[in-house]
Amino acid sequence: MGKHIIRDAVLGYEIVISGVALCELPDATLIAQPRIAGMLPKHADHACALDIIALRQSLAGSEADYPITCSCGVPDDTGIHAPIRISRDNGTICWHFDMHKHGVLFEDSLSLDTRITLRFDLTRYAATVSSLLVDIRRWLVSPITTGDLRQLPDLRGHLPVEDDILMETFFEPGQWYSEGRIPELD
Repeated sequence: MGKHIIRDAVLGYEIVISGVALCELPDATLIAQPRIAGMLPKHADHACALDIIALRQSLAGSEADYPITCSCGVPDDTGIHAPIRISRDNGTICWHFDMHKHGVLFEDSLSLDTRITLRFDLTRYAATVSSLLVDIRRWLVSPITTGDLRQLPDLRGHLPVEDDILMETFFEPGQWYSEGRIPELD
């Protein structure tokens, strides 16, 4: 059996707007990119997204799931080839990784026979999941304007001059939640 690394971790995220110029006006896609202290992804951050349903299920007792997935909603598309094993005890929640199945999420220097456990403080983890839900709701009810999209290199030259023109927003169910619905706020 190979090396087992245990790292204290902090669950974090960043809501990211990406866009594509289609027809006359661009569409905006919003994803929650993982920002997890203790995890050093070798894969480009823009390819990964957090799945809010999987995160909620990890708090409710799920033993394996895909809290990190591809930004398209299909974990295999980003190289995550199996659910992440999840455990809880004594005020912590742990994600257990096998480099054969989850190597894309970690630095290149780890060998394939390495196992990694990320250990999160349960109270802080639950607060972050709740915060993500609030942010999702805020983005879903707030209109996006051309001014919000000015920083996106893909859209330069495709945006109207006025900053207050509303943009059509696009929400892929897999990018936010795995069951095609938004979970209720608790």
